[in-house]
Amino acid sequence: MQMEGKIADAIEKWRAVANIAEEIDNAFAARLFLSVGYLLRENNKADRALKFCDKAIRLNPNYPLACYHRGRTKDALDQQGATVSDYEVAIVGYDEANSLKPDFAEAYSNRGEARKVLGQSGDAEVDFDKAKELDSGKDH
Repeated sequence: MQMEGKIADAIEKWRAVANIAEEIDNAFAARLFLSVGYLLRENNKADRALKFCDKAIRLNPNYPLACYHRGRTKDALDQQGATVSDYEVAIVGYDEANSLKPDFAEAYSNRGEARKVLGQSGDAEVDFDKAKELDSGKDH
């Protein structure tokens, strides 16, 4: 459905399957709810996407990708008039993702971007350097 551009239908199907999977397999349900959040964010509905990122984290608190996407979703609110607190919450999401997965280069890079917006240029540079270090160590 996604490939056919039927985003609303895809969101509804992902959400329906996630609701069924919840309590049967919370880790799987978390991935499904995160997919809903991702689709919403990518379609300029970051405000609605947050609840699905939060649900994914509640179902699986040790899911670094959910923490990362919560941060990305807060960053996406920039397009909808983000506030300083949105960037601060985004940084918390990236912090959580990095604590769960210390080699998560994208989380360092995005945290650096959020810090840069907040005027924390020194901390931002540290994050950018860490992201480059981690990225250069990957096999390409």
